[in-house]
Amino acid sequence: MSMDSNAVKEKIVECMNHMGIVDFEEDANFRVDDYILDSVMFVSFIIELEQMFDIEIPDEYLVADRLQTFDDIYNMIESVTGEADINECS
Repeated sequence: MSMDSNAVKEKIVECMNHMGIVDFEEDANFRVDDYILDSVMFVSFIIELEQMFDIEIPDEYLVADRLQTFDDIYNMIESVTGEADINECS
């Protein structure tokens, strides 16, 4: 998968919009649990990410505690796709 960081971020936002999260703004205060309200919605979000990025998210990420911020989601996508530095969201 060859995508720059802005394209990855845009696809994450697009995924959130598909989930009905339309007032989302990428910022440092973003918390997943402010938008993903229950386990069914979390699983739906994971499925949406998998479809959007054409990936399979490993089980180790299927715990809400692993994906608490926008950067967590971004870093997970980068890690799964083998892109760039997974420790930095620029």
